[in-house]
Amino acid sequence: MAGLPEILLRILGGVTMEVLMEEFQKLDQEWKELILSALEMGISKEEIREFLKTQTV
Repeated sequence: MAGLPEILLRILGGVTMEVLMEEFQKLDQEWKELILSALEMGISKEEIREFLKTQTV
């Protein structure tokens, strides 16, 4: 029977958890920068929330 790390590697297509965490942190930083830029341009928090609610992936 395969161990948890081996199963995770299979599920993640060979990508390690460290690589995933780095990508999530990078993405989080990009989102923070986007939100701060929007606020600096005068877009309200409510407008940002409403925009994000109406967007689909």
